[in-house]
Amino acid sequence: MSYIEFLFIAATLSFDTFAVSLAGGLTLAETSCKKKAKIVISFAFMQAALFIAGWYAASLFAHIITAWDHWIAFSILLLLGIKIISDSIKVSKGGEEHKNIDLLDNRQLLLLSVATSIDAVAVGISMAFIEFAESRIYIDLLILAAVSAIAAFAGLSGAAKIRERFCWKASLAGGIILIFLGVKILVEHIC
Repeated sequence: MSYIEFLFIAATLSFDTFAVSLAGGLTLAETSCKKKAKIVISFAFMQAALFIAGWYAASLFAHIITAWDHWIAFSILLLLGIKIISDSIKVSKGGEEHKNIDLLDNRQLLLLSVATSIDAVAVGISMAFIEFAESRIYIDLLILAAVSAIAAFAGLSGAAKIRERFCWKASLAGGIILIFLGVKILVEHIC
């Protein structure tokens, strides 16, 4: 497999990161570069960490990981999506505004980083089966982390522009995006 081919794999793995960063960014007020960097690094680090964990675990835990990864990601995204939709409906009816997805909340950021990175475990496992040299895996790891960081940054940047125009409707859209993302992950693994 060439580096260009792996770049396409990394981009595919980062679509979820982009979508969640976009959805989460819709509820962020103006934040400092340091806080945005924390979000970007969290998504990139988790993607890379789960990729290398999959590579090291390889076939040892493959049957467990592939049996449950999609259900874990689906559950996390579904519950967060429902909460966000509920909160945005309350806001639209004049209720108190809540931060729906708070990417600055360490717990939510960790959960979302894991949920969007679970597929990286399977890619890491498959790379181990292809028997790449260890030095090659670390280059792929850097490519994956860089692409994930770019996807998270692009999602946050796009959200800032959308948020200015659509207010609470953006939160509703963010919740719907998370639910669809969870369903997409589930359907891809079941079918």
